[in-house]
Amino acid sequence: MIVTRQDYLKGREKKFSQEFTDDLSANTNKIIARASELLSRAGITKAYVTSGWRPKSINAAQGGSVNSQHIFCNAIDLFDPDKKIGQWCVQNVEALAEIGLWMESLLTTHASEDPQGRWVHLQDVPPKSGNRIFIP
Repeated sequence: MIVTRQDYLKGREKKFSQEFTDDLSANTNKIIARASELLSRAGITKAYVTSGWRPKSINAAQGGSVNSQHIFCNAIDLFDPDKKIGQWCVQNVEALAEIGLWMESLLTTHASEDPQGRWVHLQDVPPKSGNRIFIP
């Protein structure tokens, strides 16, 4: 696995153990496997998780949506300063579908002029629009 549970959970499963259910643990395994598969297909051997599971209190503090897929361990954000991950996804939408991932539009996640502010948001549940690449 390119992405590990430790990368994704960042110790939050211990600190917020009362909130981290068996269902969230199972969802964690699925999103990690899917993100790792995507990165492997893209030829990327190492990636930094900027956001994995967000307990509700952390999600609220970060200004996340009350229905954020991060709360349910169905989403992952990967640091993408050089736009390599995002560009691969846009060029390989059929691979996103095969893997079972949807991606937030790069118009949102790559909007920063500062490379340190760029990420790719992936989730393994369809957005309301159903579009493989979607605008939140």
